[in-house]
Amino acid sequence: MPSETMRKESGPNGSRTSRRGRRDWPGMIGAILFILLGLWVLQQSQSMTAMGSIFPRAIGTAMIVFSICLLIVNLWPRKAARDGAPAPEETVPPGTAESTPRRLALAGILAAWVLLLPVIGFLVTSVLAFLGILVVSNYDAWTPRRAIGYIATAVVVVAAFYLLLVEVLLVPMPAGLLF
Repeated sequence: MPSETMRKESGPNGSRTSRRGRRDWPGMIGAILFILLGLWVLQQSQSMTAMGSIFPRAIGTAMIVFSICLLIVNLWPRKAARDGAPAPEETVPPGTAESTPRRLALAGILAAWVLLLPVIGFLVTSVLAFLGILVVSNYDAWTPRRAIGYIATAVVVVAAFYLLLVEVLLVPMPAGLLF
């Protein structure tokens, strides 16, 4: 017997469509808002110096490009929607008890990162946030070798971003107590 999320409904032209074949309207509205925000960022960056506008222009352009990609993906008809079968990636409904604690933990980690960044400093809080997100998002068991690899990766990636932001893009970082 099909579950509530798999129930068939009548489409606008009277055809039967799967609820999972519907478009992601909130995602598309968000994409349009991010396109507008990206355009605003690009417009605002015109009054900045050449070096000062690099980062805002890169972020604004990326927001526009990725939002357009999201719109294209949502508007492109999926094979599963055409066939009436659910797409394989949609077998677990979003918002189930399985995914909610991980989402809440992610929000908590990001909030702690934002609050602790000016107090402790970019480097330490970012490495800790990186590792916290790895713990939350990793389904596999942690072995000592894997933990060492994750810690080393976190340090290298965060240090590379720190050097890129501070030395190349000249973004001022909060000093904090530790780096």
